[in-house]
Parts: sequence; structure tokens; C-alpha cells
Amino acid sequence: MTRILATAALALLVTAADARAAARLTYELSSGPTAIEWPPGAFPLPVTIGRSATQNLPAGEELIRRAFDSWEGRQGSRVAFRHEGLTDARAGQDGVNVVTTNDELYQVSGFLAFTTTWFDDQTGHLLEADIQIDASATKEGIGLQTLVEHEIGHLLGFDHSGVVSSIMYPWVGSENLPGLDSDDQVLLASVYPNGAGKSGLGTLRGSVSLPGGGVMGAHVVAVDSNGSPVAGTLSGADGSFEIAGLPAGAYRIYAEPLDGPVQATNLSGVWRGAVTSFRTEFGRPVEVRDGQITDRVEVRVFDLPNELNPRWIGAFEVSSPEVRLSSTALTVRAGTTMEIAIGGEGVIGGLTEFEVLNPGFERISEFNYATNYLWARYRIAPGAPAGSVVILARNGEETATLTGALRVDASPGGRQRLARR
Repeated sequence: MTRILATAALALLVTAADARAAARLTYELSSGPTAIEWPPGAFPLPVTIGRSATQNLPAGEELIRRAFDSWEGRQGSRVAFRHEGLTDARAGQDGVNVVTTNDELYQVSGFLAFTTTWFDDQTGHLLEADIQIDASATKEGIGLQTLVEHEIGHLLGFDHSGVVSSIMYPWVGSENLPGLDSDDQVLLASVYPNGAGKSGLGTLRGSVSLPGGGVMGAHVVAVDSNGSPVAGTLSGADGSFEIAGLPAGAYRIYAEPLDGPVQATNLSGVWRGAVTSFRTEFGRPVEVRDGQITDRVEVRVFDLPNELNPRWIGAFEVSSPEVRLSSTALTVRAGTTMEIAIGGEGVIGGLTEFEVLNPGFERISEFNYATNYLWARYRIAPGAPAGSVVILARNGEETATLTGALRVDASPGGRQRLARR
């Protein structure tokens, strides 16, 4: 038997569930909560491109092929695609995986892009997936390649991510992201391993708990010594979690509620029942060792009101006359001095503070406060570690995070990306 399931990505800033790295599309089937995925023999996965996409999207065929290329050939993953040319076929269950456009998609669904999947309702094995993009997406000022890459993640069975810099983050900004984030890559190799490239990798297993028991749907994040969110996952119904495929090294682990910027309603299936009535908390530091499992990693949280809830990030030049905030990840360049801001609920003048966990960031000014945001000047060292960064906010003893809200570009001649208003 087969079951049809529709998953969507908004491209505007426009019994325990499987809780391996990042979030997977997981549904209640006859055997219990089941994460959907392509069976072992599915790759290279055949895909076609609708002629309407080549006509309605700038450099449509080339853009779509590049988006598929970004997901294949990744270390440790067997994911590969076989391009089978152009087709006049429309989206619909016909045994063909197609990427096409639909002039009425946004009008009917409210989404600029939509992925529909068909899977076996006993095993959860995917049978077909079709991607539709509203033709008006070209007029919305968004990163089209990132949009298509995001939908390919759904085609592979991945849900939205709580890591702001991830391709699987629910919203797409005005510029294309520079490829898959660490969170995306760890997920890819975890779900579709090729049996190679495991040297130097380890696994974390543990649980998130309230005094009354396990917490379902907590976003659990592993942060390395550079302040980078290497991978995240969601805890299962009993609070248990597993993050596989982590590079060996020291990590800080924290659990945060899906209460913004990504919320439980942005996810599908069983994850919509995630518990969000707790505060962000860190567990003890842990060491991941090559080829080993580090278990009994505990993060204990507390059922307290979430008064501090950062949702927006800003990064702008010192000479800028205004504070600009964004809901998508921003890129800053190593070796520069920038004003960095965060905004959201619970900002208290003179009390709220934040730090950028990357060791290359040095705050060189006092904090400035407005009604629901604050900012300060930071010097970013020329040797600042590249990659995504966690921002940790505090109101006294209460903590909250913006996971992956900044990316550091350390490449020579890298281009600084500023927030949109």
C-alpha cells in the first residue's frame, strides 16, 4: 500500500520517534512513528526537469542541476542522482521524480515551493517525490538555488531544521547560501551512509528531561570549540536523542524549545507535538572519540516561562545609520569590525546581553538597547574560525540561543553579506 504525503517549504522572509541527526520527516504509521527515506537500492535516484521550469526560472535547467549537485558526492553519503532529461509531465503520482513549476501553487497553497512525497505506509520507504515551484518565485527577490536545494532536502526525506544557517531552515533569504551547512551534511551521511569515510567520527546518545520525564521534540545541538553548531537533532517521545557522524573533539550540548525562530508548527508529522514549555539549558561538556559512542549524555531542563526568545539577527557596518534585522542567517567576514544585533521577546534594557560563541569575536562596546532588540560592536579577528556560529543570549540566569544565525567567511576577498531591512 502507498500513502501520499505533502511537505512544503515557505520561501518567503519572505513509542519513540527516530531521533538521529537533524530532523527527518516522521509520521505515525502502522508500526509506530517512522522516518521516511529512500530504500538502499534507490541510488542513483532518477530525476527529471519539467520544461516549464526551464522556461520560467532563470537558467532553469542549469540552476536545478547545480542544486542536485550540492547534495551528492558528499563524504560518507551514498546519495547520487541520475538526470533523465526534460519532460512535459506535471507533478502527480506517475513513478517519475520531477522538478517543475506551477503558476497557481502560491495562489492555492500560500507556498512558493512545495514537495509532494509518496511512500510505502508499512516501511516508510519513499516511492516518488515531485517538486513544484511557483513561477512568481523569480519576482520575490529570494535565493532561487537555495530554494531548490531546500526542496531537494524534502525529496530526500528531511524535515525543517532549527539551525538558522542550514539549507533545511524553513525560510529562504535574498541571497543563495554557500552550500550545505554542517547540520545538513551530518544528516545526509547519517541517513544515507556509504560505509566509507567514518574515520574520525563518533556518536552522542542521551536524553532531555524535565523533572516529570522525557521531553519530546527538544532541539538538541552539539557545539564544537569554535562555537559552531556541528549538528542538531530532535529528541524522541521519551526524550532520547542520538547524533551520529560527529568529528572527534570536545562539544557543548544544549537543548532548546522549538518556540522561534523555528516553531513546532514549521515541522511535519509527529514533530508538531513537540514540547516547548521549557528553557534552553546546557548539559555537561562531552568528548566525542573516533569510532566510539558516548552515551548517557543528559540535558535537564526546567518547566519555566520562556521570557527571553531571540528571533532575529542583524550585522551591519559601524557607519550604518540604522539597525537592520533579518530572520535568516547573515554572513560576516573575518578581519572586520561590525555592529551585531539580536531581537525578539524579553529584551530588557540594561539586563539582556549576548555573546558570539566563536572565539574570534571580541565585543568592544557597551550594549545599546531598543524596545525589542539590542546591539554592540564586535571586532572579528582575521583568523576567526570559518563556519556557522551560535549566539547565546542571557537575562540573568535565563539563557536562549540563536543557533547558526551568523556565518563567518574567512576566505581571501570574501564578500560581506548584510541584513535586509
